[in-house]
Amino acid sequence: MDHEKLFKEFNRIALCETRLTGINIPRCTSYILGTVEQLESIVKSSFIPRCCTTRYGPLRERHDIAYESVSAHTNLVKALVDRALAYCYDSDFHRTKDGYTYREIMAVIERHDLPENILGDIADNGERPDTELANIERLYQRQFAGFSPMFEEEFERNVSKLYRDYEEKRGHTGKLIYGADKLAAILVTLGYDSIGKSPVLSSAREDASVREKRAMELCQYRERHVGGPNGEYYLCLASEMWTIDYLKYRELQRYDETGLFTACLIMETLIVNEEWYSWREESYFAL
Repeated sequence: MDHEKLFKEFNRIALCETRLTGINIPRCTSYILGTVEQLESIVKSSFIPRCCTTRYGPLRERHDIAYESVSAHTNLVKALVDRALAYCYDSDFHRTKDGYTYREIMAVIERHDLPENILGDIADNGERPDTELANIERLYQRQFAGFSPMFEEEFERNVSKLYRDYEEKRGHTGKLIYGADKLAAILVTLGYDSIGKSPVLSSAREDASVREKRAMELCQYRERHVGGPNGEYYLCLASEMWTIDYLKYRELQRYDETGLFTACLIMETLIVNEEWYSWREESYFAL
């Protein structure tokens, strides 16, 4: 897709999204494109040749691509929030409008998946035993906070409060981090699609999780809309699953009042797939 066509299509979609949601999604500017290019470099670095490098250099040649790590996800979330703060505030930024400092925000992001970085990824299959896992996560977070110097008691109180805001999707900054966390997952699935390593979800699988079954239903909806055979859709692109899952119900807009995250997702989706998902178009026709 050439730049002129890309910008035109992006702006058309952004305008429609603004009319649908009431959120002023930015038009395509060099800032948006530059931000997405920065995010792309982080996403691409998330996929490394498995067993190819170690701390001390190359180990042996392998061409398998490893799935992204928890640390890579954390780096992407930090970059997203950093760009959002730069977009929302000027160069004299000291605190967000609900009172959090940059360092407090970054501390929450660094810790939000810290237990998974230690214990291994805790897969969310839609039936996650929240109470048990939440207790494990809080235990690790408290232990990590215990390493802070005593004079940082106020800092730790603020970090704990912001962490709760993030978990409960409340407040300007808490919702910002939550939105970045979700967008990071979608951007990485776009990375899978771009390298041809998309996870395949099959509606015939007996052990499909609640989330996978929900994604299947949404993909089947799209297949019916575009006239698929008998309304069946057995394979679902990773990025399509996540994008439909979160944008069909406009969850990203709900947690991103600036529209920057949605703009990044639109741009990256057009770059990777050269199209926006067609089920969305029927909403535009009613505008």
